[in-house]
Amino acid sequence: MESQEARKKKLGYDNEIKTFLKDRISLLEEENEPVVLHNDFQWTNLIVKDSPNKIQINGIIDFDDWRVGVRAQDFVKMEFYTLKPINNIDIRESFYNGYKKNCNIRQDFFKKLDIYSLLWFLKNYNSLYGNLANLEGSNSYKERNKLLISYFKEIERIIDS
Repeated sequence: MESQEARKKKLGYDNEIKTFLKDRISLLEEENEPVVLHNDFQWTNLIVKDSPNKIQINGIIDFDDWRVGVRAQDFVKMEFYTLKPINNIDIRESFYNGYKKNCNIRQDFFKKLDIYSLLWFLKNYNSLYGNLANLEGSNSYKERNKLLISYFKEIERIIDS
């Protein structure tokens, strides 16, 4: 459905998106471990202890949008809103290494993360694109257009990977 909506809005990557998903659908078919998802897992919902050489996550707050799903889904927003802007491979690796101490992350985890990220970006791109025309000329329009462009770049990055 996200792919059909993107085509209507001239995203221009319909075939690439279909191929990307078709080539990776088997990764989703093997998901059989449902987990409770926070569904808004990002830095604003983390309680951390910041020391000179260490950042320790002490808690997670704001479970208003929780649901049951698969593990990789919960990291889409963490990647986009937190780890990508920090742009520090050591912090990213430390984050996932800390997570691995308590939960099993299989080798294909990051491939699954790309699939769920693509679907999330398509959904948000479509939603934002549909509302953008109503805001033309406003400051909100500029901010949302900037976000729309960042979603588009992430879609390109994922399908080119």
